[in-house]
Amino acid sequence: MSKLTRDQVMDLCFVIHNAQSEEERNSAKVELAYSYEEEVTQLCLKKLQEMYNGNFIKNEANEEMLERLKEVCFDTLIERTEHYSPEHPSHASLMTYADRWLKYAIKMETNRGMTEAQVKNISKIHNAQKYFEEIYDTEWYESEENLIELSNLSGLSVKVIKRTLELKRESVNMNTVSLYAPVGEDGLTRADLLEDTCNTPDRELKTKSCRAFLNSLNKEETAILYTMVDVDNNYKPISEREGVRLLEAQGFSIQRGTLNNRRKALKRKVRAFLDKMEVLCDYDNAA
Repeated sequence: MSKLTRDQVMDLCFVIHNAQSEEERNSAKVELAYSYEEEVTQLCLKKLQEMYNGNFIKNEANEEMLERLKEVCFDTLIERTEHYSPEHPSHASLMTYADRWLKYAIKMETNRGMTEAQVKNISKIHNAQKYFEEIYDTEWYESEENLIELSNLSGLSVKVIKRTLELKRESVNMNTVSLYAPVGEDGLTRADLLEDTCNTPDRELKTKSCRAFLNSLNKEETAILYTMVDVDNNYKPISEREGVRLLEAQGFSIQRGTLNNRRKALKRKVRAFLDKMEVLCDYDNAA
């Protein structure tokens, strides 16, 4: 579908924000999202390919992950449509914001706590499972015999495969609640809190939401979020010690060996990132 005109975008935005019924509002949202589906899908696929070093393959689990990321991206785009159209000067800013949001979603939903080597192993296992199913014309399932065959196809040891599959299962179990479990007041989720932090014009609500979002993160999640915003590190996972070293290089004074101080420094870095996101979303000024 071709892009909507500015007037069409504004008309749909008016319906989304002023509809008398949920049915009418949802219909407008679907129409608006559908017009950008190809662009959003390509953006999501590009990011997933980057994360898997070009080895992202289509299977049921990855398709579900892609749909989750698209949904996050659609929600983000729709919430900002009252300031956006294809002819709007903020188009580049919108896609930059979507790009950053996707990096966040990928870190929180697919790579939580894993090293780069573990992510590569998951990719190798995915590919080996695909080859297995092509060779034997049957779905791969976990058994000692199939693990040995998977080891032969992937070049990984059975021990590494077992541990990687275990990590993947643990990650999926945690990721189910990472963005959407209620953590704030009135049942708000992290996604809700991040949305308010970046988008609301209410300074008091913005501060409150930012504080609630940051306080909902544990030590590991705070470190993961820090690695996501470290552009110089190309978004690669880094240890907390490396994170502290980078923060010190940027002028933060951090007392070594004091976990609480290091965590506070990481949270300050996250706050700075959220402020940066807020600027990207300031479409009134962009106009």
